Amino acid sequence: DTRTYYYLREFLDQAHSKNQDIALVTTWVQTLNETRKLHAEGNPMPFNVNNVDLTVAADVVFGLTSGVLSGLINESVFEDKELEQIYLNTSSLLAYEMANNLTSRPDLALTYYPSVLESYWFVAKTLNTMETALQKGSFPSPVMTEVYTMLKEVCLGAITKDILSKAQSEAEDKYFFDDFLGNADTGLFGQPIERHEDRIFTTAMGANALLYTWTIYDDHTGKMLALRNQRLPLFLFSDTPAEVQSLITGTINWLSEYTLSGQYKPWNAFFSGSVKGFPCLPFWYPGNRFELLNGTAIKDWSKMPNAPFLYGVEGYIPKDTYEAMIKEKHFGQATPTEFPGYNAFKGFFPFWSSESYTYSSVLLAVSRFENIEG
Repeated sequence: DTRTYYYLREFLDQAHSKNQDIALVTTWVQTLNETRKLHAEGNPMPFNVNNVDLTVAADVVFGLTSGVLSGLINESVFEDKELEQIYLNTSSLLAYEMANNLTSRPDLALTYYPSVLESYWFVAKTLNTMETALQKGSFPSPVMTEVYTMLKEVCLGAITKDILSKAQSEAEDKYFFDDFLGNADTGLFGQPIERHEDRIFTTAMGANALLYTWTIYDDHTGKMLALRNQRLPLFLFSDTPAEVQSLITGTINWLSEYTLSGQYKPWNAFFSGSVKGFPCLPFWYPGNRFELLNGTAIKDWSKMPNAPFLYGVEGYIPKDTYEAMIKEKHFGQATPTEFPGYNAFKGFFPFWSSESYTYSSVLLAVSRFENIEG
């Protein structure tokens, strides 16, 4: 998917400079040949190409990690060198993107799952699972140690720093987070209205991301232990542990007061379409493969055909070449290089919301907080 390559390009440039081959988890378990066969049945990949969604990637890394550490998946799974590479490269991508503000394009990097704080929690879950396992001994595979080191650095560093920067204070002891649902509504006469319809969910996600980064489950007591002996690099925040503790307490205070108050909707955008406005269409981003779905090459790159086709990126495009391609128009449109926010897009896009997910996320955060000791 051209959108995937756009946000991945700096990560791929870095890997290319080190002569590294990259293999990543994709969103769809479908090949191009399978898409060609399934297109007539109405079951092809969207736009007939695959993509890399960081939330999907985080889920897969968590699944493999927790599966191996729980014994559900045999540790010999990492003897498969291709699977080991996918696990390591995908974890490297997560660490890189989380440390680099999702390349300033969350609309592309979080292709189907718009919540940034939710993606942070998904990454923190893997770290927490590994921290818990280390209480009993070392990891069963060296690659897991590499993944643990990367995720620990980004969770205690860039992710925590970003969560701290996003927090809003209602009172001295109450903190919350906002996303985008209901924050660009208008009244009868066009006056702006902010409804904060995903504030409860987003606050729960922020709390869970911090709790899963900075606490650990004690198998012996069944309690959560605060990791107060851990420190972020001093060049970020010399007093970060105190700030983190204060923010966690403040979010729990806010959730306890407002979750069931009826003042805010318990909505979320836990899933969405990949196109969240005109700038999210894949056709406006540079590509190097353009053909009919049957494999016939298309010579005229100025317009889209009426028949089913695919437009994407194959292989690695040298940095200078790609930067020049960004400056060109694609199908008559300039490449969108900035993300103004979901509410800046005209029109609408589909998303899925679950009140149950919101309430269970709040319950998870509050119960974990209530079980902290020490």
